[in-house]
Amino acid sequence: MLPCDSPLVNEIVIDRLIKCMTDKDTDICVADDGTHIHPTFALIKTSLKDNLLAFLDSGERKLGLWIEQNNFQKVDFSDQPKVFINLNNPQDFDK
Repeated sequence: MLPCDSPLVNEIVIDRLIKCMTDKDTDICVADDGTHIHPTFALIKTSLKDNLLAFLDSGERKLGLWIEQNNFQKVDFSDQPKVFINLNNPQDFDK
């Protein structure tokens, strides 16, 4: 999954997430900028669908919490900090 308000996502992000999912024994590959994970930049196996629905049905909404409750791998993007920039309005383009 990728957020729609982060237009600076590039091929490097996609390639690294796919490589993680291909190379690691994991259910979730999530981007990490060296400081924290970015839960909306992730590849998640569809086999976790019911697990995620149960999490949401319980009233929880923090995707990062759900990710950390599962078998996940962090993918290092400390060399790509700008891909996580969030653009929600015209003023954000000036940043």
